Amino acid sequence: MSPYQLPPAWIALVLLCAAWALARAWSTPALAFDEAEQVLHQQWLLAGYGPQPPLFEWLLWSVRQATGMSVLAALWLLKAVALSGVGIAVGWFVAQLGMRAAAGAVAAWAMTLPLLLWDAPRTLTHSLLATTCMAVVVGLSAPLLERPERPLSRRRWFGLGLAIAAALLSKYNTALALVGWLAVLLAALAHRVPAWSGRWRIVRQHARGLPWFLVGLTPIGLHAAWLLDAWPEVQATLGAKMQGDGGHRTQGVVALAVAWLANLTLPAALLGMAVWSGAGDRAEPVDPRGGDHHVRRWGRWALLYVAVVAGSMSVLVLAGALHQIKERWVLPLTPPLLALVAMAATHGHVDWARLQRWSLALIATALALLLARPWVLAWLDRPATIRWPAREAAARLGAVLPPHATVAADPIQLAGAMAAYGPRGWTVVYQHSAPAVLRHIQACTVWSVAAHHPPAAPPLPYAWTPMTPATTVTVPMLPAGRTRTTVTLHVQPWQRTDAVCHALDTVYDRTP
Repeated sequence: MSPYQLPPAWIALVLLCAAWALARAWSTPALAFDEAEQVLHQQWLLAGYGPQPPLFEWLLWSVRQATGMSVLAALWLLKAVALSGVGIAVGWFVAQLGMRAAAGAVAAWAMTLPLLLWDAPRTLTHSLLATTCMAVVVGLSAPLLERPERPLSRRRWFGLGLAIAAALLSKYNTALALVGWLAVLLAALAHRVPAWSGRWRIVRQHARGLPWFLVGLTPIGLHAAWLLDAWPEVQATLGAKMQGDGGHRTQGVVALAVAWLANLTLPAALLGMAVWSGAGDRAEPVDPRGGDHHVRRWGRWALLYVAVVAGSMSVLVLAGALHQIKERWVLPLTPPLLALVAMAATHGHVDWARLQRWSLALIATALALLLARPWVLAWLDRPATIRWPAREAAARLGAVLPPHATVAADPIQLAGAMAAYGPRGWTVVYQHSAPAVLRHIQACTVWSVAAHHPPAAPPLPYAWTPMTPATTVTVPMLPAGRTRTTVTLHVQPWQRTDAVCHALDTVYDRTP
């Protein structure tokens, strides 16, 4: 598709996300949980950072090296690209299958998932990137649904392998979505070519692109060796997250249903309104050929995808391996379903113009509310972490800590702020960082910084003793509310007392 023929809605999505990224720093310097985590991880380039796959960290590091941007500017740029990429990739899927007239509306509608409207711009990183990668997988494999007998180009096979690798390196649970999408592709092959002999012939034709597909998958190898070595730690952490506090299997089934409904209710409501509006106005289908037959076919494939993915999750719940299910875990599983439902809708009476206007208005409103959120919370006098004066706190702590200090901070939003706005010589970790990160800290003196409570000993497997009593730094929350609210930071240096660092008067941050 020529750049001069892009649907206007795609351009609008890019502009909206770019405007949000530019205004994000103006809105507040404070960081959300995942943003702070990314800032901390950018202090090292590692094969793995803990239980989450490392692709977001790798891409963020690459953007910084290529552009010279600050870590926060690169972070917000990457999130803006990923946000707009979800909708554009789903719209591209529809456009490739001959439904270009609906491609703009579908792209905007795909971004009305509640977590994309609110959580993704505010805090999500890995889940957002995984959602974008799954949408790209769907877009690249579109020809296999309409004409499975036509071989793909080498470039597309390579891109498909690369997108699959990126999805798995963004979030491990995208494996469920990939299995569900493979089931849909096989169903499309069976529908198009009823005879087994013909299916085998087509499979052999596509096998010619297998080497290029495998080349695209090679980035997985960069992480696989580390994952095998750290698997006990990763498995324990993921198991704790999946099982949570335990509970009855019924609770897991309810949590699974709630997570899917939380993601899909709003897009389903918008599409239903557009169908109702189109039926009243006698709107013509984008593709009148096939009619109900095509609607049923795409609908069957959508149900097949849901049966495979949700069914697999249900098996994990019933087996007792999955009790706690968060909405963001389901988010990367939704792009294939949205694409299939959109294709079914193109053969029905849908008011696509209104759906596009509603979706774009909803996206713009959500992004504007996110930018205004610190002021709203200040007016409500709520001391949220998004109101923490990150820059001022880092500056005040810079007057207390040495310029090359090793710092363990709590909570993570404070640690991220110190890493982002503090002196370049600081090495900052979160008090509860993963061992994969903490093992890179080798210091004799560590400064412990905590908000609202006395600092604890550094989270490192050595013997520590406090060097001096804790001191406090107080900074006001910003924006200021109707009632003056402050944040009290407690600072205390700790000395390692084992044989390697035996002298209590060791100079700050002397490494063994």
